[in-house]
Amino acid sequence: MNEEQITQEEEVKEEAQEERKANSGTAFYKQKLATVEQERLRLAEQLEAVQTQQLHEKESFKELYEREKQKRAEAEEKAKNLSQTVFNNFKISAIKEEALKAGILDSAIEDLDIIDNSIVEVETTDQGRINIHGARDFIEDLKSKKPHWFKKIGAPTINNGTPGEVPVKTLTAADIVKLEKTDPAKYKEIMNKRLGRA
Repeated sequence: MNEEQITQEEEVKEEAQEERKANSGTAFYKQKLATVEQERLRLAEQLEAVQTQQLHEKESFKELYEREKQKRAEAEEKAKNLSQTVFNNFKISAIKEEALKAGILDSAIEDLDIIDNSIVEVETTDQGRINIHGARDFIEDLKSKKPHWFKKIGAPTINNGTPGEVPVKTLTAADIVKLEKTDPAKYKEIMNKRLGRA
């Protein structure tokens, strides 16, 4: 190794070491932030308990009622948003699954998130299952409106002959007439075979 290569290798090692330090520092601060957030939540709960106790002592039941009513409304809103997010995730997953079956292009998959999919319905059962209805119809409708988003699906070509053997194409009369103009030697060969002169 020459001196320049040694210097480059040392620079690479130093950069790697600095990157490790930076990443470990980031992890340290993330952990510290999580600890501070836990402490904040604990203190907020303590403050809430003290305030509630003071309201009980003052017999401010109307204010207690309003606070509890507000907490309940916030909890219900949070639960509603969470369930809506879960239902939307199930709906989008079902739509993407049907789209993949229908041959959607990779470049169009992300566009499914921004299209109105209100015809697709989410149903919950008594057993806690989530059923999605209308995803296939939605994709069929989308396929008719945006055919450029989907692959052209045709029957696959299969060579049922001997491995390595190219299947023989049956020539039509139009193909033979074209050959007469484009490749006279091939035309002559084919005509001789057909007439039994080969």
